Amino acid sequence: MSLEHRYVSYKITPRSDNAHAYVNAAFSAKVSANSFVASEVRIAYGGISADFFVATELENAIVSACLKIIKIELNF
Repeated sequence: MSLEHRYVSYKITPRSDNAHAYVNAAFSAKVSANSFVASEVRIAYGGISADFFVATELENAIVSACLKIIKIELNF
């Protein structure tokens, strides 16, 4: 990962060690150092089951919102 990439994950469990997570989530973004604008966003979450979900629509909305802010600031 480069310095522009940010990653964080969370896990909610009944105890700190040797327990399956009730809920977990991971967030990753490539953020421009100059403008704090996210150009690549990944959001995944899940629960006790083996399945996980990717929040594709939310990822796209965040990137779109960042691009709209840039256009407004640059008067495009």
